[in-house]
Amino acid sequence: MKNTARNNNYWRLSIMEKENWINEIIATTIQIAKVEPRDNLFAAIDKKIKKQKKVDSRVLWLVAASILVLVSLNIKVILSEIQSENQVQSSVLAATLTDSNQFYTLNYD
Repeated sequence: MKNTARNNNYWRLSIMEKENWINEIIATTIQIAKVEPRDNLFAAIDKKIKKQKKVDSRVLWLVAASILVLVSLNIKVILSEIQSENQVQSSVLAATLTDSNQFYTLNYD
């Protein structure tokens, strides 16, 4: 509510008052001091970047191979689950399509 009242007052100001208000705002920005980085900042950042340990390419390939093996195993497990579900469904379907409900045959020989 306060903010809208301030906005309404801004629009009620005369053109000269608006110009003065704008000039005051601009004058406050002139007083702001620019921040200058110290001279050796770039060198310090560069030194820290170069100081970081590099990952050996063998380790990188081992990690990539491990991820590939895990993904392959997951896909194989998922596909075998789907296949076993299909086999169960087909055996249930075959059982329901038999001519009789007699699942066991009695052999009296």
